[in-house]
Formats: sequence, structure tokens, C-alpha cells
Amino acid sequence: MLLRKFMGAVLSLSLFAGVAGVQVYAEAAEEGISVEQSIYIDANSERETVTTDTYEDFYVVPVDSLSGSPFTADQLAESKIAWAAGVYFIPGVGEVALLATGAVVVGGATYYAGSAIYNKVKAYFSEKDAAAAEVAAEKAYQDAKKNGTKAGTHTDKYPPFNKLNTKGKPHSSEDLYDAKGLKQRRYYDKNGDADEDIDYDHSNGDGTHTFPHRHKWVNGRRY
Repeated sequence: MLLRKFMGAVLSLSLFAGVAGVQVYAEAAEEGISVEQSIYIDANSERETVTTDTYEDFYVVPVDSLSGSPFTADQLAESKIAWAAGVYFIPGVGEVALLATGAVVVGGATYYAGSAIYNKVKAYFSEKDAAAAEVAAEKAYQDAKKNGTKAGTHTDKYPPFNKLNTKGKPHSSEDLYDAKGLKQRRYYDKNGDADEDIDYDHSNGDGTHTFPHRHKWVNGRRY
């Protein structure tokens, strides 16, 4: 409840300062998916609630960036309180308010960079960002493999190389060239293991192969 009172105080101060467009309150589920923001468009308007998909969509307008303000420079400087950038429930920490100043508020107390609580909160969002980046990388890789295009991380190999390795960079592709041109493209999965080949040219004495064609890798074996 102390945190709620703190946020209420921030709301009151935002009206007094007449700060337009400043996000003053936000709340998200543990997963950070459905986020409601309560903001004031201007000092005379009603508070409006908008919904965003992720915490990255939050915004904060610096007080000193406002144009046409009826307040003096001193008044604006005094109104530079720690505007709340969001409120979240973080496992192992509890309800946390993120501040635009970079600090966090837990249980009514403010914690700054270097403190144990601050580090836990930072680690939580770092893990969320890393997970999101992994999902994006996997999707981009799968799309490239499906379309037969080069992955985001790609290497070309020319003679004297005459064979591609079964291990490579995660979410990558490699092309093998010979004197006639592109011979083979290999994709490497998230663990860097050979995942799939596209053969563009090789011996075809019995005439049973069409090019290009694909081969899957399963447990280190090509099929």
C-alpha cells in the first residue's frame, strides 16, 4: 500500500506541475504482456488509460523538453521529481516501481544502481530482453532456412576448403564454393550443430538427383 500511496503522490504532483504527456503510472502482469498506463494529456484534461503490449512501449517526456510551458525555469526544475516509468511484480522482489531517473522503488524505499535490489531488478529485465532476442533470432533463422536464403550470420568458404564442418556458429549458415561455383549451403541450429544442407551440385552419375535438393541432419547424421 505504501507503493500505491507513493504513486498517488506522483500523480498529484504531475497535475500541479502541469506536465503534458508524462507517463506517471503503469502496471504490468508478471509476464509484462498486458500493460495499462494512466497518463494526463494536459493539466486540464481527465486522466486517460491506454494499453501497451510490452514494457518497452512506455514513454517519459523530460520536463525540461516541454515547449510553451506556463511555468518558470525554476518551477520546472523543482518539478523534476522521480517520475514513475512503470510498476511491475517481479518474482523474488515483489511490486517494483521503475523510475525515469534509473532508480527503483520497492516497499516505499528507493534503491539505486549497485544495490542488491536494483541488481535483481536489472537482471530480471536483462533476462527478459535476452529471451526476446533469442526468440527473434530463432524465427529469423527458421525463416532463412525455409526460404533457402543466407542466415543473418553467414560465412563463404572457397578452395582449399572442400568440406563444411558439422559445427558452426549458432543460427548461422555457410556456403561452400568450388571452381564451378556454389556447391553447398549448410545451416547450423541454435546450438551450432549442422541442421540442414542444400546441395547445389555434386557427382550425379546415375542421374537420380535434381538440384538444388535438401538433406536434414539428425543427431549428427545427414539424411
